[in-house]
Amino acid sequence: MSQTISKEAISVMKKAINIICFVLLCFLLSSCDTVGNIFTEHYLPARGTWHGHIYVNELMGIQFDLPETWFVYTSEQIARWFYIPRTFSTESVIGSLSSYGNGVDAIDMRARDFFNDNNITIYSQALSTISNDPINELEYLYLSATHMYDDMGDIFINTEISEAPRQIGNINWYYMIHDIQGGFVSARFVSIQDGFLCSISIAILEGDVHDIEGIWGRFSEIEPQFQNTEGIVPAMMDIPSLVYHGSWDGHVYTNPSLNLKFTIPADYNITTNSELAAVWGVPTSLYTDGLISRELWVEAIPNGNLLPVMRTYNSSGSSVVLFVRRKPLGMREFSLNNQLRLYMEQNEEHWLGRGANVQTYVTSSVAEISGHEWVMGRIEISRKSDGLERIVDTFITVVDNHVWTMQIESNNEYELQEILSMFSQTPEL
Repeated sequence: MSQTISKEAISVMKKAINIICFVLLCFLLSSCDTVGNIFTEHYLPARGTWHGHIYVNELMGIQFDLPETWFVYTSEQIARWFYIPRTFSTESVIGSLSSYGNGVDAIDMRARDFFNDNNITIYSQALSTISNDPINELEYLYLSATHMYDDMGDIFINTEISEAPRQIGNINWYYMIHDIQGGFVSARFVSIQDGFLCSISIAILEGDVHDIEGIWGRFSEIEPQFQNTEGIVPAMMDIPSLVYHGSWDGHVYTNPSLNLKFTIPADYNITTNSELAAVWGVPTSLYTDGLISRELWVEAIPNGNLLPVMRTYNSSGSSVVLFVRRKPLGMREFSLNNQLRLYMEQNEEHWLGRGANVQTYVTSSVAEISGHEWVMGRIEISRKSDGLERIVDTFITVVDNHVWTMQIESNNEYELQEILSMFSQTPEL
């Protein structure tokens, strides 16, 4: 990462923010009542539950196999993401009456890819809050599409509503698919069950209908071993303890979470926490008192769930940036080498987008920094237009269920080794 944040990076951040806003608005618009504002008290349905990486919803008659790199949101995180105050119980049934006259009654499950904004949301809405008159799935989809085009028609390239349903077991799911500007595609599958409109929403950041099909293919009829069995509803208590983001004392950075000390040269500048927060679009309060608050694990960070906790750089463009991500709830074991490969692919796309020639090396090389083993990979960059030649090395490790990524941008191998020599283990250990 260079001294200034590139236009491409800012564009990606803005795109992610727009997508989050779009998905939220889709919920609000597509779940609006279609006949009038009807306020009817009703009980919410039983929650879906998790059995390892399998999500099961008895009301909808479905199970879903969570992809390897996806993580699950807790009930509290779902409520904060939706920005509407509501109470979620960690029990299998929500016992409180719903008083929401329109809008989604219960977002039952939300999951997202650890490495991008591809996501899925499963939710339900009582038919009594939609219409005084009988309504079927296709009528609902056409009315929902009308609402969305009235409010956001300029962002849609194409919308298709299928009158032939997909089947899971004996249940029919009708659906519509949107192609949206910027390479974004989304789909919504709906089915009416026991007086509720059940919805499955799939959003793909960059992809096409084949990606939608891949996710839909992970749904199936509930297997016998999961029927009428007790699972879990993810709750905030499952989130690991808070993580230290470290602190500066002059030109010495200390991070107690990593037992790491980093002494930078006198000619290096330090990016303050306020500057990091401003560039990444997160509240400065995330860094309060040396700890990263739980708000980090909500949908607060536009660039995935990756947060910069330290950045230093010099006038020649060399820099060191340290990021942290929590290894999320529900995510299966995913090797550091695979994480490194995906991270390097993102870096490669970034530099290619800036007109550079790129040579990528993803190896099983291991570096020891502050007592931890980090897997590492390298991108060699050259650009004829301005004579740029640079190496970017990426290091990844996992400590206490948190994924730490360090990116070092330097001019040559000698400078890289000089930077690495500045790291040491804190004297307490």
